[in-house]
Amino acid sequence: GDHRPLAGTAGAYRPVLSPDGQWVAFLADGRLKRIPYAGGGVDDLAAAPVAYDLSWGRDGKLYWLGQEGDVAWRMAPALGSPVETLMSSCSCSIVRQGPDPGELILVRKRGGVVRVDRDGHETPLGIEGGDVRVLRDGTLLFTGSGRLMAARSAGGGDVGRPQAVLDGLRTSTLGTGQFAVSGNGTLVYAGGGDVRRARLVLRDPSGKERALPFEAFTYGALDASPDGSRIVVGSSDASPRLRVLDVTSGTTQFIDAAGPTLSPDGAHVDAAVRVGDGWQLVEYAIASAAPPKILASSPHRLYPGGWSHDGRYLALGESGDGQSWISIWDRQEGKLERLISA
Repeated sequence: GDHRPLAGTAGAYRPVLSPDGQWVAFLADGRLKRIPYAGGGVDDLAAAPVAYDLSWGRDGKLYWLGQEGDVAWRMAPALGSPVETLMSSCSCSIVRQGPDPGELILVRKRGGVVRVDRDGHETPLGIEGGDVRVLRDGTLLFTGSGRLMAARSAGGGDVGRPQAVLDGLRTSTLGTGQFAVSGNGTLVYAGGGDVRRARLVLRDPSGKERALPFEAFTYGALDASPDGSRIVVGSSDASPRLRVLDVTSGTTQFIDAAGPTLSPDGAHVDAAVRVGDGWQLVEYAIASAAPPKILASSPHRLYPGGWSHDGRYLALGESGDGQSWISIWDRQEGKLERLISA
């Protein structure tokens, strides 16, 4: 069929159609914007720092996450409309308008899918999914391991037992299901399965490859010890749980943290852990039973990077309040120092 670019939308991502099909809202340049579906001027609606989720609710309002999922916002899609902070310290990957007025459906990065009522009370729904859509009748559609699943509202804020709708749903590397449902219930989707699930392969300096004995998983950031005997890996799905993989024995150790990097000697994993409204840089011993050690604390989101070869300096990112920085943690001095804005 015909297609045409919408002028003024360069760099746009996460586009969504309004319920009446007359507008397209999108994220670009750290802002929330909209443009008429037929084309025309772009309206700059609000700030959307470090945003990666956007939906248009049945109530006609826009819902989105910013600050790496820490804050959930809502606003009427009109110039000058106030922005309502729905939740802070959210730690979410998805926010949707719930089945009932005033409710929210959230996908927690840790804790699965939850329903939040108008008083802020949360109810876990017993659903694990990387993407959730809410239909007019309250049915929840969600993704899981290359499948599209459905759970119907069972009254009293509960949902029924999840049922498979179809297999072979393409799921992006960000966990978003490639599907949409129209107002009359028509489903359109892209087939192909979960592109995030993969197996690890080791390639030695000679070019010889061998598959490692670990399950297919939504592998995210990886780091390896200098001798290649250990690999620490994060997940690209909604859970920030880390895995430490022992290449020799084929065993896996789990750590409840995010943003992994291995120390130069391969004996420790350094990761970011959320504590209250802030973050901590924590070091975990993987070659002994020593307790975790807190290296630094920050009110901002931390992203451990890599160590200097001598093991003294750790480079890491920080983000918060719509800004980001490159910082250095000095093991000898025991302090975190901000270097430059990123």
